[in-house]
Amino acid sequence: MSRYLFPFERRVVWGRRRRALVLVLVGYLVVRALDGVVYRALDVGYNKVEGPGLRDRLAGKDWMEFLRAAGYWPTWLALALAVGLAGSKRGGGAERARAAAGLALAPALAGLLAEVMKVVMGRQRPIGNGVAEGAHVFKGFIERFTDPGNLGLPSSHVACAFGGAAAVWMFWGRAGWVAVVLASGCGLSRMLLGAHFATDVYAGAIVGVVAARVVCGVPRKGVLLP
Repeated sequence: MSRYLFPFERRVVWGRRRRALVLVLVGYLVVRALDGVVYRALDVGYNKVEGPGLRDRLAGKDWMEFLRAAGYWPTWLALALAVGLAGSKRGGGAERARAAAGLALAPALAGLLAEVMKVVMGRQRPIGNGVAEGAHVFKGFIERFTDPGNLGLPSSHVACAFGGAAAVWMFWGRAGWVAVVLASGCGLSRMLLGAHFATDVYAGAIVGVVAARVVCGVPRKGVLLP
């Protein structure tokens, strides 16, 4: 940032970042307060009277797997390769190569950060937590490192999906809406299957956007001046 911005512009940028951080934290607290409500609204698992519920019927559906694939890093790697090869066919170009690299690296970084944060946070998924479905259950500090299974905060699938979606938005503008819808669908699919709380999805989305900014968002011009 310091290579491109004047000192007063850097102050503007840091002010925007502080406001964004406050909004993100407030948003998390709001979603956290609604975690139980959202989980119960989407709690569509086994019903003793009616038998297997919607959760069981959705598992394995093609469209559910399609949405989940938005959080699968090789999906974005394949898109990145397609972008890079298309650029090569037409003579390439630095911007096309940067876009291809961003599509590959932003989701990868987002997924990696989410996996590390899962262990640090230590909160288990809504199901299979050994206490009660839908409860916030944390593993002990040592246990979360020695046995990191079933951890859910943040969702690495959603982080990866939003990392790729944010990269698409940064390089191709309004085309990013398609990627954002797919990434949002990935988050919804994870909640419908009981794999994540709403806060897991929210935090994953934030991690993905931040990762994309780190990988793709280096400003080449000033903020207030061209």
